Amino acid sequence: MYCSNDMVSHIREASCSLIRELGLLSASLGGKELPASAVRALIEIGDSTSTTSSSLNKTLNLESSNFGWILAKLVDTGAVIEISSTEDTRHKILSITDKGKRILSKIDSLVDERVMNALEKLPETSSREQVLHGIRSYAAALRAQRLEEEEDKPVEKLVISSGYRPGLLGRCLEILPPRSWLWGLLRKPAGDWIRRLAKQAGQPKE
Repeated sequence: MYCSNDMVSHIREASCSLIRELGLLSASLGGKELPASAVRALIEIGDSTSTTSSSLNKTLNLESSNFGWILAKLVDTGAVIEISSTEDTRHKILSITDKGKRILSKIDSLVDERVMNALEKLPETSSREQVLHGIRSYAAALRAQRLEEEEDKPVEKLVISSGYRPGLLGRCLEILPPRSWLWGLLRKPAGDWIRRLAKQAGQPKE
């Protein structure tokens, strides 16, 4: 279906306005402790009965490095705790704490009030059902487009090489949950091992 440039521009403008007016990017939404990105993650954790760090990262659609920083921020502030899965200790179950629930309650109250007040100001020609249907349809279409793009990404050819490669340590640690006991346990000895390999190969260390 053809869509004019003007229509695309108007939809983008409306999308930005929606996020802005809901206050989802406001620095004050999560108080002084949590940035807006961490607030989004906290909402997802609060809405789920059980979620792992990997599934949350997939839901938020973030780069691993950014997600690791957000998760560490939530844990450091005491809003979320990580619990080892009984089925697989490599997986961490994220659970919202009482402090996190209090923060989330304030966020929900604020955003709910904004939505209700906005609905009261809708023109008589617009219905709340129309607004809900439009937003849901638009969000679903965006998600479908993202999933389609992910499926179309070319698969990189796997190449197995011998010897040391720069970035090896960082890539190994990247797949581990940030601040996990295994991450802390392996970081120093793995770093020492990489430096020895690099020295033997005559390559600069990481």
